Amino acid sequence: MKILDSRGKVNAAWALGQLSRKALPDQKVKAVVERILGEVRRGGDAAVVKIHNRFAKKKIRKGDLMVRGQFRAPSAEVRQALALAEKNIADFAKATRPVAWRKRNAQGASTGENFPALGRVGVYVPGGTAPLVSTTLMTVVLARVAGVKEIVACTPGPVNPVLGWALQKAGATEIYQVGGAQAVAAMALGPKRYDLWKRFVDLGVRGWWRPSGRYLGWWELIFCPVRVRLR
Repeated sequence: MKILDSRGKVNAAWALGQLSRKALPDQKVKAVVERILGEVRRGGDAAVVKIHNRFAKKKIRKGDLMVRGQFRAPSAEVRQALALAEKNIADFAKATRPVAWRKRNAQGASTGENFPALGRVGVYVPGGTAPLVSTTLMTVVLARVAGVKEIVACTPGPVNPVLGWALQKAGATEIYQVGGAQAVAAMALGPKRYDLWKRFVDLGVRGWWRPSGRYLGWWELIFCPVRVRLR
């Protein structure tokens, strides 16, 4: 393990740079992502595929966007580890899930709160340089426990087999192999199958969501680091 000591002359400069990062990305990143958002708004699926092929080594066609079939189960050791993590996350989510309540106030009016589940949710799972199975569990499992019936996942393709299996096992009902800003754009602006999503959740990677913040009204921060898009 590499240890960085900020007291050293070299690492002090690195640490200062980390602490001095701006909340928003630089203008070049914003410009690139805004261009992608515009392309997907105008071109739908065709634009999503075109943008994907612009950046990815493995090219795809429109028919390749949606993953079909079941992923093969990983080793028993991996399954056991994922099952344990999933149980812990599900148990915590169940314990902290808001409970509906109702009572009459002093004037006799009925007051209360209700927390119905959304019908359809989209989640973004990083899978390019590192297939983050943890993100699968921290998004899909939470949606499942909340009672969401349709859980749609976007992750860069080709989908890592373990990640794909974890998505299906956790409860994802649809998987699309598309990543990056084009995936976010597809969910917010793209074809009807994406646009049906009531909310979109990702676990906070700068280049995927923050440039979209210019189009405020789509994004609302409810608790860090999960971002949710409300219709």
